[in-house]
Amino acid sequence: MSCLFRKTECHLAFPPTELSDQWLRVLWTAWWLFFPLFMKPYRYKYRVPFQDTDMAGVVHFTRILGYAELAEHACLDELGIAVISEQGGFPKVNVECDYLSPLKFGDTVEIELSLGEILERSLHWGFDITTGGKLCARGRFVSVYVNSMGESTGITSEWKNILEESLGSRVK
Repeated sequence: MSCLFRKTECHLAFPPTELSDQWLRVLWTAWWLFFPLFMKPYRYKYRVPFQDTDMAGVVHFTRILGYAELAEHACLDELGIAVISEQGGFPKVNVECDYLSPLKFGDTVEIELSLGEILERSLHWGFDITTGGKLCARGRFVSVYVNSMGESTGITSEWKNILEESLGSRVK
C-alpha cells in the first residue's frame, strides 16, 4: 500500500503520475467501502476472561487473534465444515491485525467475520472486533486447506458452495 502514498517507494509497471496515484486511491477506497456490501458477515460474541489479560488488565494482543479464530471455528462449525479432522484442516498462513483500542477483563466483544475470497486452496477472511460499539481491532487472515499429511490441497466444491451461499463470498 505504500505505493499509493509515497512515490519514492512506488514500484508500479507504469510511471506514477498525479492522475494515476489519485485513481489508485479512489479505486482502493471504493473497494474497501463497497466490497463489504456483497458479503454477509458472521457475528460471534465473547466475554473476555481474566486469563486473557496482563497485570494491567489489558488483553494480550495474541489473544485478540485467538478471538478471530474462535469466530472462524464457530462459523465453519455452524456450516457443517470441519475445521480439523482426520482428512485435514485449515491452518493460518498469513495474519495481519491493527490494534486500535485495548480490550479489558469482562468486556463483551463482538467479532464480525467476513469471508472475502474463496480460492482453490485457501479462504481469505477479514474481521472487526468491537466492544460497546467501539472498534478495537481490525485485521485479516488466510487459512489454507491441508490434508492429513500437512500438504496443501483443494477445498471441496461442496464446501465452496456452502461458503458462497452462506457468506456471500466470491469463489475464484
